[in-house]
Formats: sequence, structure tokens, C-alpha cells
Amino acid sequence: MDEMRKKIIIQEINSWKESRMLPEQYCNYLLALYGQGELPPSKSNETASKKNDIFFGVLIGTFFAFIVFLNYFTEITIRMQMLMTTISILVFGLAVRRLKGRKIIFRWR
Repeated sequence: MDEMRKKIIIQEINSWKESRMLPEQYCNYLLALYGQGELPPSKSNETASKKNDIFFGVLIGTFFAFIVFLNYFTEITIRMQMLMTTISILVFGLAVRRLKGRKIIFRWR
């Protein structure tokens, strides 16, 4: 059987599995059969990556709130405020650079 036909069959079985047209065990069996013993990579890596991205976003948001709190609601010297603001700008810049490379920010491109 040629490779294009196998890919189409595997895609169809995956769609059956997602829509629950067949039980998961049957779909796994058919995927192993048509994939010649190899199951396709699971989507658990994608979900783990999304969870890490959400955690990273929450962490950056918390850090931002903490910096705002320090600058506006405490009595620290102006030099310390400038230092904290500079460090936060650098951290936020690095975060945007990291997230932009992973297509999390600016998805329209």
C-alpha cells in the first residue's frame, strides 16, 4: 500500500477517534495496524507545552503585579524603583521574545 493512502487512512482513523465514532481501543488497534506497529505521537506533548505556556504567562503577570505594588504602594528610594523597573522591562522583553518565537504572541502572522 502506498504511503499517501496510509496517511489518508490514518488521518481518518484519528478523526474517528476524536469524534468517538469507534472505541479508543479499536482506533489504537487500527492505528497500530496501518502504522506497522508504531503509534503516532500523542498530543500530550502539545498539552504539556500549553500548560507550561499558561504557567509562564501567570508567572509573568504575577511578577508584573508585584513590581507595580513595589513601585506605587511602598516607600522605597527612587533609585531602587528605577532598578526594579529596569529589571522588569528586561524580564518582560525576554518573555515577549520567547513567546513570540513560539507563536503565542502575535498569532496573526
